[in-house]
Amino acid sequence: MNAVYTLALAGVLVAIGDISLAHWIRAGSGLLFAIGILMNLTGIVVYSQTLASAQIGLATATFLGLNILVVTLGGALVYREIPNLSSVSGMALLLVGIGLIQMAH
Repeated sequence: MNAVYTLALAGVLVAIGDISLAHWIRAGSGLLFAIGILMNLTGIVVYSQTLASAQIGLATATFLGLNILVVTLGGALVYREIPNLSSVSGMALLLVGIGLIQMAH
C-alpha cells in the first residue's frame, strides 16, 4: 500500500480514537474509552509501519497533519465545533503543506 494511503488510514484511526475519547470524557461511557484507546493504538501501529520505508519527519508531518484535519472535521460534525476563518486558513495551509511533502517524493 502506498505510504500516503497508509498514513491517511493511520490518521483517521487515531482521529476516531480522539473523538471517542472526547465523547468518553464528556459522557462517561467506559465503552467509548475502550474504543478510543483501541483506535489510537491501532492507528499508531499502522503509522509505525510506514517508518520502514518513509522518512520519519515527513511521515510524521503527514500523519499528524491528516489527524488534525480529520479531528477538526469530526469535532464539527459531532460537537458542532465550527472552526473560525483563521483556523480554516491554517488547515488549508496544512493541506497544501501535506501536498508539497508528498510531491517531493
